[in-house]
Amino acid sequence: MTGQNQNHEYSFPQFRSALRLARAFGHGWAEVPDSFGLSAPTDHPISGARWTMVLVEELYRAIGRRDRWESWQYGLPSPGPLDHGGCTHHVSTTGRLEWRVAPDGAVGVVVCRPGDPYLNEHGVERHRSVVVLSASVDPDGGVEIRTPDTRDHRIPDVHAATWSPVGGPRAEARHGDALREALAALVGDVPACAALRAAGVCWSDGASLVEAGEAGEAGEVGEAGEVGEAGAASASGA
Repeated sequence: MTGQNQNHEYSFPQFRSALRLARAFGHGWAEVPDSFGLSAPTDHPISGARWTMVLVEELYRAIGRRDRWESWQYGLPSPGPLDHGGCTHHVSTTGRLEWRVAPDGAVGVVVCRPGDPYLNEHGVERHRSVVVLSASVDPDGGVEIRTPDTRDHRIPDVHAATWSPVGGPRAEARHGDALREALAALVGDVPACAALRAAGVCWSDGASLVEAGEAGEAGEVGEAGEVGEAGAASASGA
């Protein structure tokens, strides 16, 4: 293992992406105000700041002790450990959403739904997860979305599940909502909606279709749902 993996020290781009996602989804550690060596509102690093799993967890738990939280008040205490490639992972409680954050801040996201049933080793019926949406966000804010009907069936390296088969489960509005929330946290809502619209993905808020159309004029959108860097930067304040 590398020294970074041994210490579970996150790079600044990686920590910033993980923090933005965690804020959007209400993870406990991300709700600690002004405590991670990042200057609001741009999340630029303060000189000398470091981010390791142990430091983040210690800070979070210290605030809990100070404010005398009950055990049920604690949430996730950190972005989690780094794998052998230096990436951090998160899977939602329901298993619907999973993301992977690389050291350069790039993010892979998959949205899953239950597939065919099977019996586990205890004879209990379970459902295999199948991927119905995936997205990649590069370090510059470019977004690429894939669906089961997309010719390019690459899946970000975040999940062992496979794409939903022909005639199998497809994404519904709630799945588009989950992906939109993750993308909006990283690049801003307007570029997120533009990428979803370009990829033919539906989501619940019909008013956002207007926003997405306006974003298409401001930031060029590619055929596979890829938003240009200019459009993403304008919405993220970069």
